[in-house]
Amino acid sequence: MGASEQGDLTQDQHGHASKQKDRSLPAQQEPASFSTEEGRNMLFEEWLHQRIVEEKIDPTKLYTPQERAALLEDWLRTLISQGNLDPRRRLPPYTSLGEPPFNLKDKEVARVINGLRSEGLLPSRKIRIDKDQPQWTDRDTYCHRWIGHMRAIRYDQLQRLLARLSAYETSDPYMLSVSRTSKIIQRWIRAKYAVYRKVYTRQPGWVYLTRKGMYQAGLTYRADPPNDRLLEHIYYINEVRLTLEEQDPSLRWISERAIQAAQEKRQKGQRLEHVPDGIVVIGEERIDIEVQLSRPSQQEVELVMCGDRWNSTNPLRYYVSKDARAVVQRVHRQIRQTGRPRIEIIELEEFLQSPTAGESE
Repeated sequence: MGASEQGDLTQDQHGHASKQKDRSLPAQQEPASFSTEEGRNMLFEEWLHQRIVEEKIDPTKLYTPQERAALLEDWLRTLISQGNLDPRRRLPPYTSLGEPPFNLKDKEVARVINGLRSEGLLPSRKIRIDKDQPQWTDRDTYCHRWIGHMRAIRYDQLQRLLARLSAYETSDPYMLSVSRTSKIIQRWIRAKYAVYRKVYTRQPGWVYLTRKGMYQAGLTYRADPPNDRLLEHIYYINEVRLTLEEQDPSLRWISERAIQAAQEKRQKGQRLEHVPDGIVVIGEERIDIEVQLSRPSQQEVELVMCGDRWNSTNPLRYYVSKDARAVVQRVHRQIRQTGRPRIEIIELEEFLQSPTAGESE
């Protein structure tokens, strides 16, 4: 058997032979304490010596994990009966109890402890007052707010967003694993903060917040599920935001929902004909963002470039698909004055395929 499957109980965690001479404590020395590593080592040596004398342990034998677990149980029983282990006090970490010479995994130690608890030798574990309550992290809150502002996020985009704030190094620095992402989504669903819905057979599913999730995120937007027809547009707006944030983590994104909410407060009862898909704030500069997928009419493009009731004087970044590019470029050439300091027309596909851009379908 390999070293992980069998062990020599007469060797310490450094592989040295355990001392079995002169185990008597000096008269002035306090009794060994199970709560300290040094005390546990002394108590183990005393127990081991006694079991060798009783010929219950063979120093030359290599023991299997099942046998070592039985010996750990015997050692703990002995300590309890001798009063050297106070059952009312917190036990050391399972990792410490499973260290050499027992060489046991945490789950093997747990089985031993649970057995002693079932017999009443150790008290049952106290039930935490927050049992079954989710423990939210800053990453959860950040993602909830991100999704709430953007209306929804596709599964693969959420992998990118979660990887950005992962507390641990991931195999892919730009994508959290499928298993970890799914576990996080399930936590949100169990708390009734989010809904996961598979819309198209050959695409990843979508995640959006419930009313409870909006409240948890501190947002007052309606929690209606996004219209299926809008998902492609939402996807590409998300892609633009994710890519810009990956290129410049210091920038701030103001969502279309936030813009609409601010305008509705100022212009109560007036229907806005158009607001941008987002605003990027870089330092002191604000840049309107527009994502155009389908071929627009000339009037629609003029509305975006001139602002109309939105009447923005911000610079404009117009991300356009191949279908939309010709119309947008033609209108841009025709319009002589817009009130905007500059208008950039950016090919969407090329932008998302840049080295710093995330993958998209």
